[in-house]
Amino acid sequence: PENPMGVFLLADVYHGLEPAVRRGRVKQLRVMEQVRKTEDLARRAYDQSPVMSYATYYAKRDWGTVPVEEDGSAHFLAPALREIYFQVLDDEGRELQRMTSAAQVMPGERVSCLGCHESRQTAPPAIARMPLAGRHPPRQLQRPAWSRDGIVDFPSVVQPVLDKYCVECHHGGDPAGGY
Repeated sequence: PENPMGVFLLADVYHGLEPAVRRGRVKQLRVMEQVRKTEDLARRAYDQSPVMSYATYYAKRDWGTVPVEEDGSAHFLAPALREIYFQVLDDEGRELQRMTSAAQVMPGERVSCLGCHESRQTAPPAIARMPLAGRHPPRQLQRPAWSRDGIVDFPSVVQPVLDKYCVECHHGGDPAGGY
């Protein structure tokens, strides 16, 4: 398939986040991808491309969000063969914590995890119930309205803001507001 997917079942997002992230605060999980810069970086001063600084070799792609159930679980489709990571979001879509490593799933593969920042040195606790999210089929990721294939659509999202608030003073050969 053109866009192969795999499945993740997250048992409890709070496992490993508490007490820093209080139970009940997380409302969504965002799936992000590290996307390698396509610009040839070898000839640029300080390794800069036109739209990205030297601080990173990667752009970010927002694959979308899924709701997190009351028990902290989430069950969702994720892009296969990609270097992805997760962000936990509050009810206003603000990031509370992010995964600082990466995950990957193969096409059709089903993966589960205990929670965020789980210790690799421990076994999962015995649970007597299925996580709430596991009781329904995996959810589709909901892409943000401002994106084009998960990347910020500069002409329709950013440029109108620059035109409205910046261009009047910051344009031409000798802009009044400087550059």
